[in-house]
Amino acid sequence: MKKIYLPIVLFFYVHVAIADSQRQLDSLQTRMSYLKKQRTIDSLHTSLKNEKQEIEIVNTLLELASIFRDGSPDSAMVFGNDAYQLAEKVNYQMGIGRSFHLIATIFGMKEDNNNALLYFSKALAVYDKMDNDTQKYPHEKVQAQKAKSLANIGMVYKAMKNYDKALDYFFIAHKIEEEIRNKAGVARNLGNIGDVYCDKQDYNKAFEYELRGLDIYKKLADKNGIATITGFIGRIYVAIKEYPKAEKYLLEA
Repeated sequence: MKKIYLPIVLFFYVHVAIADSQRQLDSLQTRMSYLKKQRTIDSLHTSLKNEKQEIEIVNTLLELASIFRDGSPDSAMVFGNDAYQLAEKVNYQMGIGRSFHLIATIFGMKEDNNNALLYFSKALAVYDKMDNDTQKYPHEKVQAQKAKSLANIGMVYKAMKNYDKALDYFFIAHKIEEEIRNKAGVARNLGNIGDVYCDKQDYNKAFEYELRGLDIYKKLADKNGIATITGFIGRIYVAIKEYPKAEKYLLEA
């Protein structure tokens, strides 16, 4: 019965997702227009107020880049570079690091792995610099961004089929997420580690890490996380040719 209604259900969710994305995009574009007008109006105000406005513009540009990344990566790249240039101008270090990270993800989507690794490394260098000034930059916030970049480097190496390096970076990211007690990040990296072990055909370890990640997601009641790891487990069962179990998990994903 599920198979009969699946196309209708998928159409419904895709339609809702597109509508939600469009509303989010319209909201961000309206905010950007307002911020630019406000920046002009307040051009004679204090430099501190102007700096706060510039930071908000950087953050909005990064949100726009994130929205465009999947459907229009070239437009996303423009927003990402604009965010970087403005962040650099006002010395907004978190904005610089996040811009590098986002640009790296766009290169990754384009399968330009060398530039992806380059920009993730640039992001990490910024976060390391920030982490040396804990009075100005909260340690946990910086480490959270650092973990994201490390995990994404792992994803790039996974795409390059360099599984040992992918594991190295996932384990480092996993350790940071544990240290800052970000349970969702811990679960995400456990899932990534399990997926790499599946690629390496080490199915016992693959199951071990996926089940650990799934357990955390269930405790968090994170439906998206549960679905992702359930899909990973289904992929393992496909790899070991246990198709009934694979179908069960993939339908649940």
